Amino acid sequence: MAARQYNWNTTPQIYSADTDPLITSDAATIAAKVGDVWINTATGNIFDSVSVAAGAAIWRPRPRTWASGAAVSGAADTNENTLATIAIPAGAMGINGVLRVTTLWTMTSSANNKIVRTKLGSTDYGAATLTTTVAYREQRQINNRAGAASQVAFTQANGASWSTAAGANMTGTENTANALNLLITGQKATAGETLTLESYLVELLRPDIGPT
Repeated sequence: MAARQYNWNTTPQIYSADTDPLITSDAATIAAKVGDVWINTATGNIFDSVSVAAGAAIWRPRPRTWASGAAVSGAADTNENTLATIAIPAGAMGINGVLRVTTLWTMTSSANNKIVRTKLGSTDYGAATLTTTVAYREQRQINNRAGAASQVAFTQANGASWSTAAGANMTGTENTANALNLLITGQKATAGETLTLESYLVELLRPDIGPT
């Protein structure tokens, strides 16, 4: 059971535990009230109580974000360079969480390939190959699907965030019950050209914990 932190001068009450709340984290079991807050000390996730019905409590996860507007350029080589590393805590995605990754890029406009990638753990969730363009913005989405070690994402082989594709959607088996790194990388075919990650926004979204 979560440890309840009492502060008689303020509401709501704050609960802390190294687990997520349950549908039994309710008024009858732990004296929860609507508006109370639950902090998972293991993942850093925060939940707000929106219902405390007996055996049917609803806890709403707050979105988490990681962002940077500091421009990072790849090295003057043709290697795949990691331009941003975002640490996703063990268990933070739950079994149906979503990582939504938005990136902004600038590059040398030429016929030579410039490749941008988003990876979760060791799995590459699609690569956009760019040539004669100066600026590029994309959004990728990686969903856990009813399990911590099962993901699905749009193939994005052509880099389009919202499009059709001839190939099947991508799947992954990264175990998000463990801590994983989300990597944003860039690679150039010609060392003397530039490829710069201008900014990124990573959002972690989860559905309510409670009856549907």
